[in-house]
Amino acid sequence: MVALLIVLGLFASKVKSLKILDRVVHYQTFMKNAQGISPETIVNISGIDVGRVTDIKVSDNNKINIHFFVYKNFQDLVRTDSTGEVSKLSLVGDNIIIIKPGSPNLPMLPDDAIIPIKEPLVTDYLTIAEITPALKKFATLVDNLSQVIDAIDPKVLKDSSQNLQTVLTDLRSLSDHVADGKGSLGRFFYDKKQEQSIANSLLLLEKTLAGLSQRVNETQPMLANVNKLVVESKRTLTDATKLSSESRQLIVDLRRSIDKVDQQLNLLPGLISNTQSVLESSEQTLKGAQSVHVFIDNKIWPFTSSTEPANKRLLIEDAGLDD
Repeated sequence: MVALLIVLGLFASKVKSLKILDRVVHYQTFMKNAQGISPETIVNISGIDVGRVTDIKVSDNNKINIHFFVYKNFQDLVRTDSTGEVSKLSLVGDNIIIIKPGSPNLPMLPDDAIIPIKEPLVTDYLTIAEITPALKKFATLVDNLSQVIDAIDPKVLKDSSQNLQTVLTDLRSLSDHVADGKGSLGRFFYDKKQEQSIANSLLLLEKTLAGLSQRVNETQPMLANVNKLVVESKRTLTDATKLSSESRQLIVDLRRSIDKVDQQLNLLPGLISNTQSVLESSEQTLKGAQSVHVFIDNKIWPFTSSTEPANKRLLIEDAGLDD
């Protein structure tokens, strides 16, 4: 019973691995030359083995009709724009039919639909015209290589080999001397005194850096004061700029006042001329007034006299007129 159960378990595992009971969808294609394709040839989509070839027949027009299936789980990858091709390595290895996945927005191919497959290039289709250029290039390459080999002098090659061996021997001797602590480089790597000297130098450098760090810490307050001084200087410059702006405004106002005074001075000669005319008119009026006399008590008095006659009877007449 135990052996029977083991056999049944192995059989179930084999059936599951071979997907014998999985649902499939059948497709077909037509080819002129199905070289290397046989039943059980693998059908591959996006690098996954999704089916196998089931049957190969010859159609009425002498084309090879190939039937294959794809597992139902992978049917979504086969669309109306899907195409296929036979692997380019079919001439040197196992054949594989590779199906290109279709666009997801297109409908799936129904069962027993035809998928066009591109046929591989076989040796029978290679023409001499296609092979000749490659053969010519290969012959040219071989000819150039033979010329290079002929140009090499065996003696020169031998001397070069001996020189290279001498150089390698010198390098090995040099490395042995360095490993033994000989020479400057050997003492640098292996001498204890050199090691202690380097350690002392590093210690001195560390102390120097510590002193510099302390000096930097001491100068930080001074740098802060300098920063404050710079800020105050900026403020002073700002105030000076404002004062300069106000001074310029005062100068502009002063210039405007001077311009107004100049305008008034330009009017002053006309004013003086008018005043002079008024004075002359007044002088003529006074002269005319002096020619007027007043007749009081049978006497003639000038109008400009400040002495007022005792008698209030006044007679004003022009000197050139009668009574």
